[in-house]
Amino acid sequence: MSACATLPPSARQQGLEDRVALLEKKLQEISAQVEKNRAGVQDQEARINEQRALLDHQIAEKVTSEPPKPVFDPSPGLRTGSATPAAIYREAFGNYASGRFQQAVRGFQAFLERYPDNSYAPNARFWLGESHYALEEFPQALKEFDFLAGMQPPSEKVPESLARMATILNRMQDHARARETAEFLLKTYPESAAAQTLRQSMPELRTP
Repeated sequence: MSACATLPPSARQQGLEDRVALLEKKLQEISAQVEKNRAGVQDQEARINEQRALLDHQIAEKVTSEPPKPVFDPSPGLRTGSATPAAIYREAFGNYASGRFQQAVRGFQAFLERYPDNSYAPNARFWLGESHYALEEFPQALKEFDFLAGMQPPSEKVPESLARMATILNRMQDHARARETAEFLLKTYPESAAAQTLRQSMPELRTP
C-alpha cells in the first residue's frame, strides 16, 4: 500500500489545496509577465508612431514651406471620418513637434475622447500634458500628468510624468508637493532617466 493511500482524508485534502495554490500562483506570475510584455509592445508602437510623426514633419518641411496637409482637422465638433487611431495620433504629435501646441491639444483631446482605451492613449495623454505645459497652462498640464501617473497598469511614461509634475508644482510655488512628488519619483524609479534629469535640473528637490 502506498504512503499516499495511508494519509488521512484531511491530509490529502490539504495536499491538494497546496498544489492548487501553487498552480494558481504560477498562473498569476505568467499572466503578469504576459501583461508586462503586452504593455511593452504597446509602448514601442506608440514610440514608433512618434518617430513617424517627426519624420513626416521633417519631410514636409523639406518639400514645401506650407504646413503638411493634415490627416484630419482636429477642430472641435469636426468628425474624424475614417482616419485610423494611429493617423490621428501622428497628426496630433506632428502638431506638437511643429510647435502648434493649441492644435496638438485639440488633436490629443479628440484622440482620447474617441479612443480612451487604445494602446496609444497613455502616450497621447502624456503629450497632451506636454502641450499644455508648453502653453504654460499649468493646472491643465498637472491634471493630465497626475491622471497618467495613477493609471493601471503603469505606463512607461510614469517617471517622466512625475518629473514634470514636480517641475510644474515648483513653478506654481507649491514647493511642498513638488518635493513630495520628486521624492516619490527618486524612491520608486531611482534609475530612470527622468529621475536623473530631475536631479540635475532641480537640485533643490534632491533627497538628503
